[in-house]
Amino acid sequence: MKCMIDDLEKKGLIKKIKNREKQMKNSIDLVKRDLKVAKSMLCDNNDWAYNIIYNSILQAIKALMCSEVIVLLQKAPI
Repeated sequence: MKCMIDDLEKKGLIKKIKNREKQMKNSIDLVKRDLKVAKSMLCDNNDWAYNIIYNSILQAIKALMCSEVIVLLQKAPI
């Protein structure tokens, strides 16, 4: 696994995340905020609430990547 990560980093496809804990906390804070806002909007504007929920899912995934993978994809491989 380490060799694969090093190879991907050398190719410029990924980079190591700096300040992982700070990025994780920021992402989790955004998830909490977005879910609170979406819940308050659910009865009035379903479409917008679902968009906000979708964004919170993306932020949760980002937090998971910061905690487990330690690398962030920079561009898709060709």
